[in-house]
Amino acid sequence: MCFRTDIKVGCCGFACAVEAYFEKFRAVEIQQTFYRLPRPGTVAKWREQGPDGFVFSLKAWQLITHDLSCPSFRFLDEGYLPQALARCGGFRATEEVLDAWQALRGLAGVLHAGYILFQSPPSFEPTAEHVHRMEGFFRTIDRGRLRLAWAPPEGWPHKLISDVCRTSRLIHCTDPFAGPVLSRGPVYFRLQGITGYRHRYSDAELMQLRRFCRRKSGVVFFNTIHMQEDARRFALLLPKR
Repeated sequence: MCFRTDIKVGCCGFACAVEAYFEKFRAVEIQQTFYRLPRPGTVAKWREQGPDGFVFSLKAWQLITHDLSCPSFRFLDEGYLPQALARCGGFRATEEVLDAWQALRGLAGVLHAGYILFQSPPSFEPTAEHVHRMEGFFRTIDRGRLRLAWAPPEGWPHKLISDVCRTSRLIHCTDPFAGPVLSRGPVYFRLQGITGYRHRYSDAELMQLRRFCRRKSGVVFFNTIHMQEDARRFALLLPKR
């Protein structure tokens, strides 16, 4: 029986020198955009270096998803007033959050990105207020042709995740070894390591991942200490396109 799939495989971040990465993989999840936005010239260079058909995904800026209490805010450039930072995060429809989206979307346009991943912190609990904020944010923004994925924190009920993804037209970002996909359409698999960050995927586990990808389209990103090796091994299991 023919195995059909349209999956691009890569890593969370450039796992090696950029030039070498583009020779090995067909997708990447840019991590830098979570902490601070790179210069447009840097992004344009990535686009120029990337081969035809290469898929870029940007991790959404923390100003959109996280609040000032998160330790990652220490990586922000200087110049943000505390009063402005206090209005950031949690998908609030504030001027600061919407400006952060416009800046991120601008970089996505330069990069010709295919996806943006929004990753919520553990403090983003499954409350009615948080659901309302998400719906308002995604209803307000102009996504163009971007596919938007959302990685909810632990503790969100499956039905609520499914409802949010359907209402706001989001891809449920998940590790298929940890739980089911709760949205329809393309998949956004983010492999966190079955036993943790140091996990090395066995041949049997990669074959199981291959079955998860059958008749699917989308992206698979590895995010472990062995991500470069495991992503390469998994890509060899998929049909050549």
